[in-house]
Amino acid sequence: MTRVTANRTRVLVGADVMLSLIASLLAYVARFEVWPLPSPHGEMLAQYTSIACLVRILIFYATGAYSQVWRYASVREAIQLIYTGAFVTLLTAIVGRLLALATGTAVPWSVLLLDAALFMAGAIGVRILSRAHRQSVLGRLKPARHGRQTLIIGAGSAGQLVAREMVEGGRTGMVPFGFLDDDPTLHGKRILGLPVLGHTSEMVDIAKASGVDMIVIATPSAPGSFLRKIIQLAREAGVEARTVPGLDDLLSGRVSISALRQVQIGDLLRR
Repeated sequence: MTRVTANRTRVLVGADVMLSLIASLLAYVARFEVWPLPSPHGEMLAQYTSIACLVRILIFYATGAYSQVWRYASVREAIQLIYTGAFVTLLTAIVGRLLALATGTAVPWSVLLLDAALFMAGAIGVRILSRAHRQSVLGRLKPARHGRQTLIIGAGSAGQLVAREMVEGGRTGMVPFGFLDDDPTLHGKRILGLPVLGHTSEMVDIAKASGVDMIVIATPSAPGSFLRKIIQLAREAGVEARTVPGLDDLLSGRVSISALRQVQIGDLLRR
């Protein structure tokens, strides 16, 4: 897990913990319409709230809810989250029954159902807001179209040379939109005035949201497995992919960094 991914996960976990605690509290208050709660439900609130929160976070981890990049989530991911929420509701209901057996005080069914509904509405809402914010940011970044808007894969030396050639050379017919790079320390920074937008695994969603026409793979020493992954993502995004020459050609001086070309079989097979 990269540092950026870990930070995203921590933010989501923190949000879900707060949502779970608030949802449980509101469900109890709505059920009894009084505060503080009458005994013994006041004592039961603390036990149920903490256990329900723990169950939700553990199940979300187990089902991969925190591995999804929710800034690009679609209806499909929201439906999957609802299914997960239904499973969590079942488990919390079981927890409520077990607490009733242990303490002699049952968690009302109305509390269980309202708690689940409030929590899932909040969890989905947080993720939708994250996605809307990301699309808004990309929309503001979108430049005027005076050439083919291009994402550069790799923000290292080769990527910077390609970007500089596009900006200063003016002969490529391409306009650099930004970089994608797997180094999390670069994410959110600007290089040559261009933003490093995120991880290469986010390429499909970023390309679709920003409306770019092309990607340029500026990683001349990358193995074939990396290029195959990028080409597959480019197909999914519906954009053309080109690459810089191989490292051997660059070092020998036979071609320059600006000699962009189609990806060849030899590129995909290199180690």
